Amino acid sequence: MHGGDRLLKILKSKRTDLIIAIVISSILSLGIVILIAHLLANSVAIHLISRIQTTVVEKITSDIEKYLEQIVRPLVKYTADNDLSIYIKGAMDELSIRLLQWEVANANNALRLEGYLEIFIMLKDNRVVSEDGLVKMSIPTKITEMIFSGEKEHDIYMLYEYKGKKSIAVLVGIKGPDGETKAILIGLYPADDLQKLIVQTKFGKSGYVGLLYGTLTVAHPMEEYVGNFDLANNRWTKSFAEMIMKYEKGEGIYTFQVKNSQHFAKLRNIILR
Repeated sequence: MHGGDRLLKILKSKRTDLIIAIVISSILSLGIVILIAHLLANSVAIHLISRIQTTVVEKITSDIEKYLEQIVRPLVKYTADNDLSIYIKGAMDELSIRLLQWEVANANNALRLEGYLEIFIMLKDNRVVSEDGLVKMSIPTKITEMIFSGEKEHDIYMLYEYKGKKSIAVLVGIKGPDGETKAILIGLYPADDLQKLIVQTKFGKSGYVGLLYGTLTVAHPMEEYVGNFDLANNRWTKSFAEMIMKYEKGEGIYTFQVKNSQHFAKLRNIILR
């Protein structure tokens, strides 16, 4: 199958089912604007806040989906344009690994121009090849297995710590002529721009936006939460975390340090167009 045909197949593949949620909160005890501060005691205020949150969530969700598509696309294209499967044999001995290192080095040279930090290839036996040799990577097996099985063409995992920097791991399946996934091309992309996108999205005096992967905070105006604060592990936010994992979107009020009105929506439309 030619590279162009393979790319077309990938672009038409089913949507990547990312467990990512946009959460937007407004601190009710401080108030968003003077008008809302005067109306907090009645349902009109809650309705107004909900409408504001819904509008902001829809906008930032669209922006993040486009951003993620933008960073995934170069890795998908590189996989489609280069038949990496010819370097992957049933039994990868030392010589085969060295040949694969050479190809990883080529991928690094090409994809660093697209903003990627580092490129790797993961084999089915979970060995990971870098341009310098075998390395260890801690990406959940439930993610890699879905790509090896062919259930997904590509996926995203975050946050991944790399040389002291937080990054986004992009994974794309490497298919052989028979259509079977032989390995996974993994690219690490800096998470800085995603954090900036979240931080700059504000509304009113105290409204803010956060980004979760599962229930882990991966982007937030308070940087100390990033990669550290898991809603499922905090007694004040545990019920909120359960709501996020169960529903596609929702809204309500919870208390963590102060009273918060929140609205969330999951990103499940990451598809290359």
